[in-house]
Amino acid sequence: MTSSRQTFAAALDDKRTPLIVLALHLLIWTALPLLVSRNLPLDVVEALAWGREWQWGYYKHPPLSAWLVEIARMGNGNWSLFLLSQLMVTAGLAGAWLLGKDLLGARLATLALMATEGVHYFNLSSTEFNANVVMFPFWAWASLSFWRAMQSGRLIWWLMLGVCCGLGTLGKYVFLLLPACMFLYTLAHPAARHCWRTIGPWAASMVFGLILAPHVNWAIEHDWAT
Repeated sequence: MTSSRQTFAAALDDKRTPLIVLALHLLIWTALPLLVSRNLPLDVVEALAWGREWQWGYYKHPPLSAWLVEIARMGNGNWSLFLLSQLMVTAGLAGAWLLGKDLLGARLATLALMATEGVHYFNLSSTEFNANVVMFPFWAWASLSFWRAMQSGRLIWWLMLGVCCGLGTLGKYVFLLLPACMFLYTLAHPAARHCWRTIGPWAASMVFGLILAPHVNWAIEHDWAT
């Protein structure tokens, strides 16, 4: 028993383990729907109808999910659209692992990554690419960027935060809850308020605004249809 625990602990400490977990996730959950499903999920079909128009918004969602589907569409096959969904999920899991590594160390971060594979939204639900799946990588990388920006004060992480929040909001409006909570945290936490004396959060806000501005203009022109 002790030997098994030591072997498992050694596997968790191995730098290759999270890469293997992410690669297996990408491979298995891309291949599985191709083997068992003859049709694309409904949300993907809907996005295919929207994306070819290249609008800055649609009646139901902001544009990013439709754009990505149109970019990923290759011929008459479905494989690229199932791959797109898993690329988004895998990127989100990678960002979450990096944040976990910063907070808890590599061993617990890898254990958490393995446990996340059992969450419904990252396995069965993830085969249907939609506005929810679009949020996964941007939510994870925005959280990582905010943490590292607060810890290091480096401008690159603030800019990354602005990009992730802008693209995440172009995926689905509910993403706005994340930057709203971050903003409130910087106001409420005494140690975090100092960040507003630096250029970082202002630069992040500017990048966020620039990314979102064309969609807001579209929304105004179309009487806030979305």
